[in-house]
Amino acid sequence: PDENQIPAVEAACKERFEAVTRPRWMPISTGASSLRYATNIIFSNGEKDPWRVGKPSADALGIGVLLLDIPDSAHHEDLRFSVEQDPPSVFRAKTFELQHIKSWVGHQSEGRPSVEQRDERPAIMV
Repeated sequence: PDENQIPAVEAACKERFEAVTRPRWMPISTGASSLRYATNIIFSNGEKDPWRVGKPSADALGIGVLLLDIPDSAHHEDLRFSVEQDPPSVFRAKTFELQHIKSWVGHQSEGRPSVEQRDERPAIMV
């Protein structure tokens, strides 16, 4: 949530669930605060994922870290086996991820320049 919403979210969680929230935990736990030099990572977030609000900011990511937003999908749909019921957005996400992973493996095995040596920004799919 936005910074100005955090007090209200904390109060609601405490009242309803008797739980104390940790609104800054997600960026710390995922290393989002120090991914400037990371490579070969894809953060995929389904539109139906409630925790997608905690995804890292594209500005904080290195050029080898990709941020992928998947409309009409839920948690890990892009990582499951394909089924007929997959929405087109999940098919596109799987294709995108596979292309990048093959590229990363190819760069390592064929001696081509690695992702961090190329001049490109993180891809964002909406």
